[in-house]
Amino acid sequence: MRCDKCGSAIIKVLIGDKIPWLACARCDKAELDAIALTK
Repeated sequence: MRCDKCGSAIIKVLIGDKIPWLACARCDKAELDAIALTK
């Protein structure tokens, strides 16, 4: 799967017991970094 905006790979993100969601490694990087810091 590829991101519609930038064409980067889409990754599935699992956080605790939340529903898995799909994130773009490039477009959602800030959000993913923020999540990584809170762990």
